[in-house]
Amino acid sequence: MYRTGTNPHPLVVSAFNGKVAAYDRASGRTVWVWEGERPCKEAHVQPTHVVLTGTQVFVLTVVRDENGGFLSRATVHVAVTALDDATGRVLWSQLVRREQTVYAFAATILVDGGQVMLSHGDLIMAMSAENGQVQWSRASEHADEEVFLQSIELATSEQTSKPIPITPSDARQPN
Repeated sequence: MYRTGTNPHPLVVSAFNGKVAAYDRASGRTVWVWEGERPCKEAHVQPTHVVLTGTQVFVLTVVRDENGGFLSRATVHVAVTALDDATGRVLWSQLVRREQTVYAFAATILVDGGQVMLSHGDLIMAMSAENGQVQWSRASEHADEEVFLQSIELATSEQTSKPIPITPSDARQPN
């Protein structure tokens, strides 16, 4: 997702392995760091996606279910967390449960028009960007029980977002 306009946001935000850092765009100084729970501690990489808007940072992270083995039968869900862009303080968080195996996981987040839109497995939903309240949720027209939906993209007239998959190499246990 790209931000356009004449007044760029004063922060640059990075996200990796469940950790988000905000840097002052002019000086490079660290403004704040936020780290979510690390439910995928065994994984080499915990997929994390971040969207920066005018006043909020939205973070999409993987949450591993504790049932089953990590690789073969483990399922993953996603957490969407809204942070205050000036302080990194958590404004709200929403766990979205959808049964996906760790080998076939992907999720997409898009923020536009006061809504956080999410695809996760065969689910497409919209939440309020202000408070995380689910506005609607439904099965995707792309749902097919025989095919896993690893590459659903979301788009509005203003934004486009690509999915973040977790691959089997991301899910390996450390040696």
